[in-house]
Amino acid sequence: MFTRLVRPVRSLHTSATLSSDTGFFGKLNPWATKEKVPEVTPAQTTAVTFDVKFEEEKPVISSWKNETVIGDPQEIASTVQSIVLSHTTTEDWQHYAFPTLDMKFKVLKETMRQLGRDIPDHQLNSMDTIQDVLRFYQSSPPAPTTVSSFFEHHAVPSNMTFVH
Repeated sequence: MFTRLVRPVRSLHTSATLSSDTGFFGKLNPWATKEKVPEVTPAQTTAVTFDVKFEEEKPVISSWKNETVIGDPQEIASTVQSIVLSHTTTEDWQHYAFPTLDMKFKVLKETMRQLGRDIPDHQLNSMDTIQDVLRFYQSSPPAPTTVSSFFEHHAVPSNMTFVH
């Protein structure tokens, strides 16, 4: 049914590339020319030495905010006043409302930097005036809680046990 036709395959013969100095065809072949590499004499070489003294210093990583948390209400008020007056020219700085988010960011970042206390993310949206900022910083910071103290005051789910 099916007949397969087979053709004989002829091999393609190649010869070595002729260089420019071998015969007449080598001189006609532009790809056969070899670049002449200039010889380097010892007078042309210069010894390169690197006299480098490398001492690895430990980088000092400092916090972007004040190391000590300021808690004195008078000092907090004067610091916040200087920050607000550096960003605006308002007379009534305590009742100043943030006109833009950019201004709010600049003032809050500077207060966190100078007073040394972060504002939690969930409270940032509720701060619309400088009075809100003063109220936050003049309040006492929340006491840190541990997981064990949380479960002492709250019921543990029935499928969970807490081991001290």
